[in-house]
Amino acid sequence: MTRICILAAFLLLTACASEPSSSPTAAPAALPATATAAAPAPVADTGPHPPAAPYWSLQLATAAGKAKALAALKPIAEAPYARAEKRKSGYLLRAGAWATRAEAESELPAYREKFGKNVSVLQLQNPVDWLLPSGETLPVASAAPAEAVALPAASAPGADPAMHDAAAKLDASMRASLKGGAARKDHWLYAADIAPLLLYAAQRKDLTLYAALLPSAQKLILNSKDDPYAQGFVPVRVKDGAKPEASDAGAMVLMARALWAGAEAFNREDDRASALMILDGYARHAYEMQGAWLVRHAFDFSSRTFSSGSLITDYQGDFLVQVERMSGRGDWRGFGARSQALVAQAARAARLLRPLVQPEIAATWPGAGVGAAVAPNNLTPLEDSCLGAEGVVASNPDLGRATLAFAATQAATGALKAFYNVVTGAPGGEAPLPASGLACLERLAAELNEGNATAVLDARFTSALRAAKGGELSNAGMLLLAAQARGAF
Repeated sequence: MTRICILAAFLLLTACASEPSSSPTAAPAALPATATAAAPAPVADTGPHPPAAPYWSLQLATAAGKAKALAALKPIAEAPYARAEKRKSGYLLRAGAWATRAEAESELPAYREKFGKNVSVLQLQNPVDWLLPSGETLPVASAAPAEAVALPAASAPGADPAMHDAAAKLDASMRASLKGGAARKDHWLYAADIAPLLLYAAQRKDLTLYAALLPSAQKLILNSKDDPYAQGFVPVRVKDGAKPEASDAGAMVLMARALWAGAEAFNREDDRASALMILDGYARHAYEMQGAWLVRHAFDFSSRTFSSGSLITDYQGDFLVQVERMSGRGDWRGFGARSQALVAQAARAARLLRPLVQPEIAATWPGAGVGAAVAPNNLTPLEDSCLGAEGVVASNPDLGRATLAFAATQAATGALKAFYNVVTGAPGGEAPLPASGLACLERLAAELNEGNATAVLDARFTSALRAAKGGELSNAGMLLLAAQARGAF
């Protein structure tokens, strides 16, 4: 259910507010020209508290007193972190709170166009209370984030007997469930169920399981002469007699990865060809807008239009680089490096990733300080941050280590939550981290051989293995992939 939950969260967040886009996503020339969904209104990259220093901001102007400061703030109320700070020289109008100088400098031209050449970049190391455009004051004392522990070097030990036993039982339960078919009770076949298990079978070099799953995987890969544009697209779900509803870019790249792994493990050239066909379809999900590149999350088959944004989980930069080096072909050449860069740029002060990639927001409201990746209300799912970091773990291990350090800090003090503030690190509600999110953290820790992270996560992960049901294939697949990575088999 992981990918479905992520998609549902994406649709919910982007539906919170909308404004017609000045640059709609064009349908392919061979398809009916249909207007795409309106772009969501910008959600200022602010949270319930100011961020912890140090951070980079733009200094816009000065005001002689509080009343004049509030009046000056009104025109920029929607800018990220718009505020006035009372210093010895008076009230200073400032905007933004970026983790790096480069991020702040990238916004400098737009602000200078509005406020003049005296707008400057500065690093805030000694924050004070913020006066907000609403007249409210955020005291600096509320700005302290949950500090991430620095994980000392310690290798991860092998899986203990309890993890071995729990993983073996879940594996057996999953295989027993597959005897009744891979479709759910409503007869729909889901990519989120098949792709992780197919990858698991390939990584375990289990040809019997791989062969049992392959027919279901093939049903999920579109390859019809009646719709050549959609060749290689992977819908969220399929059912005999039903038309495809929408593709899923994240499922596409995961399915391609599973088939590529199967081709490597079992010398199956047909599966390699299928993986490359999916990546060609994935390439048709990509476009550039105002210099920002992204892979759009979904193609709606009824309207023949693409969504205007994507999820940070739609990218697997390391895998794409690997395939490009080995195959040397495809319209998706260069996507690996672009994906790696996009994920790196999505990191925020707490070193979590902003979950939505929406360059239309920055294009529609230039100068608002909004980048290509955004976090509505500054919240991000911890699982999405982990999946994004996992996709670039080979090229950017520090991002994965930072994610693990953050999670380890949270786990050491209580239950892991589903949502966190990308700037302060504070929990965003009481919803618990789903088992699939815990599995991602465990895989990431195994990949980086971070023993201090596994020491905190292993007991929770073993409990999640015991509680999982083999018939819930998506959840089982993610957990079994993590158990395989931890050496439980």
